[in-house]
Amino acid sequence: MRRTNSRLLIFSILTSGASTLVTGVTAAGGPVIGEGVPGWRLACIVGALFGFATTVSTSLNAQLKYSERLSEGNQCAARLRLLNTALATGRRTWEEAVKEYDDILRAYPEPLR
Repeated sequence: MRRTNSRLLIFSILTSGASTLVTGVTAAGGPVIGEGVPGWRLACIVGALFGFATTVSTSLNAQLKYSERLSEGNQCAARLRLLNTALATGRRTWEEAVKEYDDILRAYPEPLR
């Protein structure tokens, strides 16, 4: 999940930058490839495709809630590690550990599915 989140973010940054670069260079100096109306069309199409790719990758990342799910997963894992350590060192009884584990299950239902 972390890798997919990073890839989507990097992809959206790169495509956004490419869109800005293509449209900016074309606006400043005219079409780089081709001349006249066909060159302008090509530049607009390329810029629009990069913009579309940016929108799709950013929307996917937001819709799938990777950042939020990663954060919750990390918090859940940290609490589970602390509970494990408390059991291993004898700072918690089994009854206390069961109660704590139930609290963790209620607090983080998504990461534990």
